[in-house]
Amino acid sequence: MHGHHHFEDNAWLPALRQADPSLAPVVERLDEEHRRIAAELDEVESAAAGLTDADSGDTRRRVVDALNALADDLTEHLAYEELSIGPTLRRVNYL
Repeated sequence: MHGHHHFEDNAWLPALRQADPSLAPVVERLDEEHRRIAAELDEVESAAAGLTDADSGDTRRRVVDALNALADDLTEHLAYEELSIGPTLRRVNYL
């Protein structure tokens, strides 16, 4: 996911701004969401790294909570991305 968002941040999003300047607020939101999702991925990795067979439910709960937050935000992000920039991406042949 980090690599995918890095590509979008460095290729798609600048191209979108150039192709359609009215998309600037959309691009800013997507960029912000990429940063939040990156932090959530880091939290999932950190929580999972603390798991052992002898863990209490607290560590497992941290992993589950981190995964749920990531799933919710990523699902919303992908839906917004497709709705907001999909038509422009298709028009400029990025899809």
